[in-house]
Amino acid sequence: MPLAHKRVAALFVYFYKQVDKTAPEVTLNYPASDNPAAPDHGSAPRVPLTARASDEQSGVAIDSFRFEYARLTGASWSPWTTIACAPGSFSAIFTAPTAGLYALRATARDGAENLGRSPVKYIRVGAPSPGPLLSRK
Repeated sequence: MPLAHKRVAALFVYFYKQVDKTAPEVTLNYPASDNPAAPDHGSAPRVPLTARASDEQSGVAIDSFRFEYARLTGASWSPWTTIACAPGSFSAIFTAPTAGLYALRATARDGAENLGRSPVKYIRVGAPSPGPLLSRK
């Protein structure tokens, strides 16, 4: 990117940071369960995820989706992947590293660099299959 474009982009971010103090609204549409005692059940270790984000003031950044997971055995959150996609929504396939109960969440960044986080969703998955942790639909 030429220097002039970088400077103009930096000015837009600076402007949005001054007026936009609200994080984007983020939802993780599947899995749907928000109760760890009653998680959704994946029939396989590969689980389709769909996330959406919206921000009325500065819009959602094109490279803003980040998915994280945690085992419900006291493990901390692990970054799964950051995805560059069209603003608004994204679908991906999560392949569980091992069988078990997982908490999943998504974050999105807006044009002012505010971070929004989805409510946590829960899923129980079966035994893993070999392969990458991410594949695009």
